[in-house]
Amino acid sequence: MVSEQRLDSPAFIVPVSAVNPELRFQHRWNTETSYDGGVMEISVDNGAFQDVLAAGATFLAGGYSGTLSSSYGNPLGGRAAWHGANDSAYTQTRIALPATARGKQVKLRFRLGSDDSVSPSGAVWRVDTIQLVYQQANNIQPAAITSAAPAGVVTVNLPYAHTFTAVGQPAPGFAVTSGTLPPRHPRSVSVDRDPDSAGVWPFWSQH
Repeated sequence: MVSEQRLDSPAFIVPVSAVNPELRFQHRWNTETSYDGGVMEISVDNGAFQDVLAAGATFLAGGYSGTLSSSYGNPLGGRAAWHGANDSAYTQTRIALPATARGKQVKLRFRLGSDDSVSPSGAVWRVDTIQLVYQQANNIQPAAITSAAPAGVVTVNLPYAHTFTAVGQPAPGFAVTSGTLPPRHPRSVSVDRDPDSAGVWPFWSQH
């Protein structure tokens, strides 16, 4: 029958200092070849879940078996998945996480979809020993922010574009809030009269 099962992991942080972070897990499965199967999805910083490949991850070992048929109502129809008879021993899957996951909170979701047709005897998907593996960066350089040369002439009360870059190891991220230059400070003009020269204003002072 048509069904969808989900297994969500607790949230965890991928350290910003992690070099080449990857997920490793053991699993074995027995599903109807090409019609029933499982996928792995990921959520970064509480974003929407999406397939790990769509999120920018890469399989290093034990990738998807093939594409599920979009016939017979499987909720995962048309997607690449693990499917078929692979229950004699555990398979290790290794996934290189996308660079956008570093320093972020991550959640994993295992989804198993079945159609409205045949189900093999002993249908199952077992997942075990999920690990986050990475190298620790020993040479972390603080971020340095550099700025382009300012424009020679700018206009007050109008947007002003300027270029900033940030460099470091690991590569940092930063945000700049756009805005406008403050209005010109009002200038007052005062005069002082020379009492010895009737009708003559010898100088102006500006403040």
